[in-house]
Amino acid sequence: MQRGLPFETAVETEGFELQFSLVSNGVGLGLAPLDVFRKSPLHKNLKMIEVKDFSPQLSVWLLHSKHIGRLAPAVRRLRDAVQQHLQLRT
Repeated sequence: MQRGLPFETAVETEGFELQFSLVSNGVGLGLAPLDVFRKSPLHKNLKMIEVKDFSPQLSVWLLHSKHIGRLAPAVRRLRDAVQQHLQLRT
């Protein structure tokens, strides 16, 4: 049954072990690749939930200083490459 409920990230952790630790202590939900989940020593403290028809969306931000000087062409090229890659996947 489709609920149409939004899934918004409130906290993003640096690394899966911190995320798994928080989740195993009852703080929210986590998303992780299956192989990372299985390799984690904390996986025994977690319960995997299978979700059908889940299509996560990701916002990608490329941040840089206002004054990037001679790096401007590299930043534009990276931006264009990311945009092109994301357009190919949709």
